[in-house]
Amino acid sequence: MTKQEAVSTWIEYCPEHELQILLEEIIEQKMYSIKDGFIFSKNQEKTFLKIFAQRKTGTPLPYIFKKQSFFGRDFFVSPDVLIPRPDTEYFVEQILKIIKSNNISSVLDLGTGSGCIAITLKKESPKCHVSAVDISPAALEIAQKNAKTHKTEINFFQSDLLASISDIPELLVANLPYVETSWKDPSIAQEPDLALYSGADGLDHYRRLALELTDINIKHILLEFGPQQTEEIKKIFAAFRQQTFFQYYDKETRFVHLTNM
Repeated sequence: MTKQEAVSTWIEYCPEHELQILLEEIIEQKMYSIKDGFIFSKNQEKTFLKIFAQRKTGTPLPYIFKKQSFFGRDFFVSPDVLIPRPDTEYFVEQILKIIKSNNISSVLDLGTGSGCIAITLKKESPKCHVSAVDISPAALEIAQKNAKTHKTEINFFQSDLLASISDIPELLVANLPYVETSWKDPSIAQEPDLALYSGADGLDHYRRLALELTDINIKHILLEFGPQQTEEIKKIFAAFRQQTFFQYYDKETRFVHLTNM
């Protein structure tokens, strides 16, 4: 099998934008160095066809490779956690700016999943004390595995939102489920429902969080939410005096910084 034959086979059923990741992983060379006439070894061809068969049935490439790149680091992922996405990398960039400009010393990552947010914050702001929680024991196992891989000290514990929180952080960050239960798409079919869906309009988790925050004084809160949810987020968190919204690379509004300071 040549590179051209592999490309033709792949794009007939699978997303073309995944080809670079796929070929670089199998051939162990950068895409620019893989010539069109490159001929796969028998093992490389066997690996390609095995991955193609899995991807063709809908299994996301990160679950096949058991890893996803995030902020320049590889994180272990499985169907027990959401696959880290580029918009959340942008979210982390905004969080790091808030940490730096406000001299934040403690952060809580609510709904940590793979741990990609918490671990990245600790790596980029090593003096910051970072804790992370998730309702899913399976997700916490993966987050702890990633923390060990990246040699980061993070306090992980299980909690349903803020129910088990005793130490109040200066900064709370959350990328909670925000997909409407009626919205189904093949691209997310194999990701965990627990990490995706949140009621009829996708905002049940954030409504619960807003109620819990009425009795807890956290200086800074940063949230990621879905497209077209801005107005409802404003209403849900109306108790906060200051709401600063951020766009994802000048596209859709996807993030908010809440504070009563």
